[in-house]
Amino acid sequence: MTEFWVSKVRYWCKYCKCWMADTKACRFKHEQGNRHKDAVLIWMKENREKKKAEQKDKDDLAREMEGIEKAARLAFKSDVESGAAKFNAPAGGGALPGYGYGQGHLPGGGPAGGFPGYR
Repeated sequence: MTEFWVSKVRYWCKYCKCWMADTKACRFKHEQGNRHKDAVLIWMKENREKKKAEQKDKDDLAREMEGIEKAARLAFKSDVESGAAKFNAPAGGGALPGYGYGQGHLPGGGPAGGFPGYR
């Protein structure tokens, strides 16, 4: 029977972006090195800055949506008062019929609603 070639298992360091032998000694030596330690610090700093930027974007979006909704409510209120629009509140007390708690966001009950081919 002929023997076939088998490659050695390699380890990819996501911080340093390099390959090395997947042995305990090789990993330990690499992780104790200055290059790896500096790369981990840089990765943590970039990750922290990225999270801050995402949170800032999320807060800005929420603030902007709040302003848009407030303007829409005021415009709708003025339309109702002037008679340009009519508002008949449903008997159930919800804002729109069929959109109460426990139901989906779209017609049909589920998140995808009754739209065929959507899922």
